[in-house]
Amino acid sequence: MPQKQVNVQEAVNYYFLKSKDFNHEDDPPTITLFCRLSRETTYTEILHTYSKTDTFWVDIDEMKYDEAPEKVKELPNQISRFAISEAVFKELYKISLSRPKELYYITPYFIQKL
Repeated sequence: MPQKQVNVQEAVNYYFLKSKDFNHEDDPPTITLFCRLSRETTYTEILHTYSKTDTFWVDIDEMKYDEAPEKVKELPNQISRFAISEAVFKELYKISLSRPKELYYITPYFIQKL
């Protein structure tokens, strides 16, 4: 008789990722902004562990450097990934529904910067 595999949920982690990339090789130069809210759930089946990532919100914005607001130009040219609590995740998600562009400028209260 075959054994029934049991899925055991081990952990749920919430992440906020944002990035800015200045593309000086483009003509004209551009700035690309990217932001994402995601949840990663880790499961174990007898001998195997696997993760599932669900993206709840994502935004990509590209603009010409000359037309970008100073606020955007001053953002660091980097990728930042934050491990956040479920409560912070829910608040950021609410902001994404009403004022999504503000998430590019937010540094959330985070558990760990990855």
